[in-house]
Amino acid sequence: MKLPSLVLFVRGQIVPVHDSKAAMNETFADKLAYLRAQKGLTQRELAAMTGIAWSMISKYESGKSKPRLKVLLRLEEALGCPGELSAGAELINMSIPIELHTQISEEALKVGMSVEEFSSMVLEQFIGAAMDETLGISPPKILSEERISKAQARMSPEELELRRRKRLQELAEESPETKG
Repeated sequence: MKLPSLVLFVRGQIVPVHDSKAAMNETFADKLAYLRAQKGLTQRELAAMTGIAWSMISKYESGKSKPRLKVLLRLEEALGCPGELSAGAELINMSIPIELHTQISEEALKVGMSVEEFSSMVLEQFIGAAMDETLGISPPKILSEERISKAQARMSPEELELRRRKRLQELAEESPETKG
């Protein structure tokens, strides 16, 4: 029987790792914990390197939360493992007018990002802003009052309040004041 060369403490259990390939076949949470351990970093150190709240790193490693693509890319950069964490990210193809693709390509080039990375960032920002408007967290800038009213009408007052609280908590955890 081959003895493990490395053991990890993952979600409260000691997990023997016989080789790195076996470790990488685990869940995202396990991959992140493994890669962080390989670098000899604590969760707090990784949080400081990435600008991600320590509590979010903890949630990612416990499997309670999954990061957005933008965060995955920051984690990969800090851990020096491009593609290791984002390889399993679910991606879809989307058709857009060529003029919009050209504009996205030009803007991505200006900031030194890939088209996919830039598109994901823009969509993530748009979706977040639209959700914040729908939940009444920020004033309407993207959506019309009519669209906001229709979206809110689909939710019960309790669901709207629950979603609002959850989103405010997410925003607080992502803010620089809660890091460290």
